[in-house]
Amino acid sequence: MWIKQFPPCDKKRKLVTSVGKDFEFRGRDNTFKILWEGKNDLNGIRGRFEDIKNNNKNAHPIPFLAGGPGTGKSRFLDELERLTKEHVNKDEKIRKTFKNMTFLNVTYGNESPPTSLDIRIGCEASLAFRILFDYFQPEGFNFRDFINSCKSSNKNINNLTLDSALKTIYTDFTERVIQNSSAEKQEILILIVGIDEFNKLYKINENFMDLITCISGIMCEPPAGIFFVPVLSGTIEGPIEDYIKSSLYKRLHLPLPLLENDDTIEIFGKAIRNEEFVRRNHHFRLCICDIGGHVKTLEYFYRFFVDRLEQLGNGNPYQVQVSEIIQSVKHRIIFDYNSNRYAIYLESTLAKAILGLPVQKNEKVNEQFNESYEDLDHAGILKLVQCKEEHYQIRIPYILVCLFVKQSGSNDLVFWKEMLIYEETMWWQSFEEFNARFWALRLHLFRLAGYSIVNLKELLRGAEFSRGLPDIEVILPETAIRLYRLKHQYPKKHQYPKKGDAPELCQLEENEDMNVTQNDFINIERLDEQYIEKYTDSVFINGPGAMFDVFSIHKINNINKTLIVIQQVKKTDPRAENSMIINNNRFNFEFNKVSEAMKNVSTDEWIFLFLTDASAKDLTIKCKNNSAFVGKEQFESFFGYTYSSRAQFACEPSEIHISSAPIEILNKYLGLDKKQCKILSVKRAHSKICDLEDMREMVGIGKNSKRFKVLKEFDEQKRLVFDMKNNNGEY
Repeated sequence: MWIKQFPPCDKKRKLVTSVGKDFEFRGRDNTFKILWEGKNDLNGIRGRFEDIKNNNKNAHPIPFLAGGPGTGKSRFLDELERLTKEHVNKDEKIRKTFKNMTFLNVTYGNESPPTSLDIRIGCEASLAFRILFDYFQPEGFNFRDFINSCKSSNKNINNLTLDSALKTIYTDFTERVIQNSSAEKQEILILIVGIDEFNKLYKINENFMDLITCISGIMCEPPAGIFFVPVLSGTIEGPIEDYIKSSLYKRLHLPLPLLENDDTIEIFGKAIRNEEFVRRNHHFRLCICDIGGHVKTLEYFYRFFVDRLEQLGNGNPYQVQVSEIIQSVKHRIIFDYNSNRYAIYLESTLAKAILGLPVQKNEKVNEQFNESYEDLDHAGILKLVQCKEEHYQIRIPYILVCLFVKQSGSNDLVFWKEMLIYEETMWWQSFEEFNARFWALRLHLFRLAGYSIVNLKELLRGAEFSRGLPDIEVILPETAIRLYRLKHQYPKKHQYPKKGDAPELCQLEENEDMNVTQNDFINIERLDEQYIEKYTDSVFINGPGAMFDVFSIHKINNINKTLIVIQQVKKTDPRAENSMIINNNRFNFEFNKVSEAMKNVSTDEWIFLFLTDASAKDLTIKCKNNSAFVGKEQFESFFGYTYSSRAQFACEPSEIHISSAPIEILNKYLGLDKKQCKILSVKRAHSKICDLEDMREMVGIGKNSKRFKVLKEFDEQKRLVFDMKNNNGEY
């Protein structure tokens, strides 16, 4: 036989050859479990084997990995041999039956991309050649050389079928393996074949569906002595229906969700052999949140991180500027992945993710995209987090959001900005600007999510409302919102004229040449109450010393009526010894101040929106008029996961005051567990803590423990502040 000129190679070819091949394989237990056990009345490997004599196609669904780019499809195929053998060895019933297993991974990428040759010889021969090539792996031959050699040996090679290729493998297996053992020649061969980049063949060959029919047929009635397990893998570049759903064959969809952050941290920590650093370094952990469990992005991050370590020459990961690394990663992802199709499909999904709007698992993404949100979760493009019994919120990694927005071109995403910088604390001034931008973005996102008119409570979703919040509908802007920065206070402290009075000289400067645009905000002198309707769908940062910080003007669903949304913005100071708390007195003070100022403004409706990252204590706003509140407890629900997990909102404090720091700080930065935090919280209320040794004894931390090493390093950096004694030894 012509194929015998190629002796089989025992060394298996890996699909993944980059640095990611050495990462610890985590977060895919459920994927393999579904492949092995099946799901929803669909057989997995085990069920198919038990039904091996049943040639009904419904008993043999086609396993299929369909994921977004860079989600770890190829790596999963590389790990199939190890995972299967580990699973088989745990099951005595099948260990003997599955002792003869051969694993192959063929690909339509890397060194064997589909070409015109694949069209000429047909889809079935195309796959059959690749299977034989991976099985024999002839030394010194690439895939094209292999095919040319085969053609010169057999003129009818174009007629090669999948069935004959599998028979060839079985013949070689029995001759070379079984004859050298005590096994009987008729023992079954378990042949598991990963077929990677399957979507690329689909792109060039209109007879692709014939191959699906062929594969399913072989699964139902394989050659004698073979149990055939194909695992198809492809990147979603359109509806999955175009791959298999349109056929009459069942498919077993294998999910490849985004990795959990804990898995990502474990992988990276072991890769750089410094698990302490990855668990303690605040900015690094924020990068991990940005990566969001996207496998290829993690690989890029690792590569750039290690390169920087080598440049430093001292191996100290704390000297690596992770903010620079993540920017390099973002640019690489944008360069590598042409995701225009995703961006178009996912515009409304992006809006819902940023706004935190709930969706149902089986809900279709949009009318043009037949996939459900659950399909995209399984594909590793987003993550669904349950928020109600049948509703989920969408999580998309920040770095992927940047990618999709970059390639979207939608006017409704014009206010998406990377407003948050890793190494820079967000002070109240930048928090003002952020909230002005976010409000403009929020209005556009609701339109992108399908709204033209939105109820006020829905617009303020995530905030806490007063009972007196107006029941009105806001008309969303059809054009881009304008951002302004006032140089003078609005309203002025003296009484303003009412509508219809003679205009004053303080009207908004309309000569564009005199306005200066700075950081997307147009700097203007002042705003005149009389002409306020002209500036609907605009957001203003108020002048210095004004009674409120940010405001915007909107049309409401009532002829010729307007709404002003007043934002009072308060940002905590991470250097403060005592954390800011918002109670009734603080809220009432700000509300009354705004109420007094609004007496000088002629508008149909106005609301007071208090925005802060501080916690509320004993605060009740239910009985207030037209009020809404967003504090620390409402932060994620209002701003959404995408923004609330970012650096400025969780900036690492330069000093931690042991006697007053919140439990969250003690847990997050010092690594104290819940029990230790509780002990410290109770005891410090009655006892002073003058140094690290006092703290260690109070909490019960061992001197040789890893946790004490963390505390000691913080103390040596003079970042722990204790109760001080005077010269007489008194506090």
